[in-house]
Amino acid sequence: MSHLTKLSAEVGQFLIPVAAGSYAIYNGDYSEAALFALCAAAQKMEIVFLKTMFPRTRPNGSDDKSFPSGHTAGAFLGVGLLAAKYGLSPSASIAFSGASLVAFSRYISKHHWPTDILAGASIGLINGFLAGTKFFYSREKINSSY
Repeated sequence: MSHLTKLSAEVGQFLIPVAAGSYAIYNGDYSEAALFALCAAAQKMEIVFLKTMFPRTRPNGSDDKSFPSGHTAGAFLGVGLLAAKYGLSPSASIAFSGASLVAFSRYISKHHWPTDILAGASIGLINGFLAGTKFFYSREKINSSY
């Protein structure tokens, strides 16, 4: 089971945002793909900063970088971006299921406490939804003015 949880966490944190960005590139929407990449990079810096500011020992005792869960935040960032663009669509629901699997795997593998996972999911969803909403609203407003 530990190999499965490790695989889902490692793949899931990148798969959802990369899949969303790849779909944008496939549709020729390079600015949207750039938004996804920029959000991921900015969020990574945010997570590193928070882990430094709030050291917390992991349940398995391996280090003091437990809070917040970066894997969970990465997975839920993609969910937030997709929800901002498509609302409660099948793609956002599938992404949510995948991100939830990542979150569950971080708990089962004893890498994070439940509050670390909740914080990571909240950070990812909020970052993704706010950035996505602002981006898609601005684009819609610009396009409607022509």
